[in-house]
Amino acid sequence: MTRLSLEKQKLVEQLRFALPLKARARPPLIERLRKSISQDAARSNLPVTNIFDAGESLGLMCQLDLTQYSAQTPYLVVPFEHLALDRLYGLDRKFQRYRTRGVHLSPQAS
Repeated sequence: MTRLSLEKQKLVEQLRFALPLKARARPPLIERLRKSISQDAARSNLPVTNIFDAGESLGLMCQLDLTQYSAQTPYLVVPFEHLALDRLYGLDRKFQRYRTRGVHLSPQAS
């Protein structure tokens, strides 16, 4: 295992330990939520209920619980980088440091 993969694994473990997290949608996800779920979901702190590594092609992914906004789409899986963690958690800086090391966590990160 490389050092970067160990760092990614450690980050996933730290994020999972903090679940459920609250996060705000970043612009690509805001647009998707407005079109397919609701305006309220696009503006809200969204509950993150799971985080996993989907490999090099997709990177870190997370599951959002949207049951309060949509019965038709109660859960949504999105790239983790489409979310902004509340700074209260202290994990946002760790994620940013990891991402700026040149490791692309998903295809949209480049």
